[in-house]
Amino acid sequence: MFKAVAFADDLAIAYAVKKNGGVSGIVREIMRTVCDWCARVGLTLAKEKTEIILITGMTAPKVIGLNVDGMAINTVEATKYLGVMIDTNRKFGKHIGPPGLARRLYYSVWESIIIYGAPVWADAMKYEKDKKIIKRAQRTALCITSTAYRTVSHTALSVLTGNLPIYIKVRMLMGIYERKKIYKNSAVGEEVIERHAEKKEDLEEVKKKASTEWQAERSIYRKRIGKEVDTKCWDCGDPNDDAEHVLFACPKWINRRIEFENFLGVRISVDNLVDTVVTRDKYWRKFREFCKGIMRYRRDMEKAMESANRRGATSTRR
Repeated sequence: MFKAVAFADDLAIAYAVKKNGGVSGIVREIMRTVCDWCARVGLTLAKEKTEIILITGMTAPKVIGLNVDGMAINTVEATKYLGVMIDTNRKFGKHIGPPGLARRLYYSVWESIIIYGAPVWADAMKYEKDKKIIKRAQRTALCITSTAYRTVSHTALSVLTGNLPIYIKVRMLMGIYERKKIYKNSAVGEEVIERHAEKKEDLEEVKKKASTEWQAERSIYRKRIGKEVDTKCWDCGDPNDDAEHVLFACPKWINRRIEFENFLGVRISVDNLVDTVVTRDKYWRKFREFCKGIMRYRRDMEKAMESANRRGATSTRR
């Protein structure tokens, strides 16, 4: 037997079952009974407003399809009845409100509108009447943000939500604006601007130098530590086996180089490589992949050479 609860033009029908099977048939029979009763007393059931919610456990199915007099009625995850949002898991998350991030987003939109042009009207915060108006508006917004009672004070809401009172924030923005204006027109400001310009020039110079002066590759390093007698390239015999040679000239890597250039859409050189690969993340990732492939090959080749040298030394001692 089902239980009906009606208030004004809202009607809720509850029915409890122990098993999932046969729920559709039970709901269909209840809907027919309600429709027949409405027809007898001269009422009409608004099927487009009718919703079904299955209040079940965490793992039970929560969706069924139902057709009543040619109209499809689907289940919902939450429904509102007499001002209360009821959800399938009985957690009342929908009723409590959106998550904290969403509420803070709504408040930040409201606050950005309120404090627009704050330096212009900040002097109004000197008057208690204007301050009360802005506090009243902020208190309403903070109540919605924190879902607190409307009796909570403005100060308590500011502490709970971690938001400065608007009148304080407006004065702070006004102070920042005034300091910027003074700083911009002062000799100190001009000196700092010139200093930043010099640093920018130095940075550009370092960047240009870094793009042309490449770190030595394995052959040069190995010669420096006494493991090689020359700096020839292991693959093509070029006298200088440095990074510039490997990336731009060595015929061993011509296929990978062409593939890399096709991916970038430009022909790489010492002058444009750095500026090109830092423009997009996918270019940088491709460049790293290109370099890692070369370094991995060189590392394996070096290990093979050292292993062969060790075997040769062992056989000589024998």
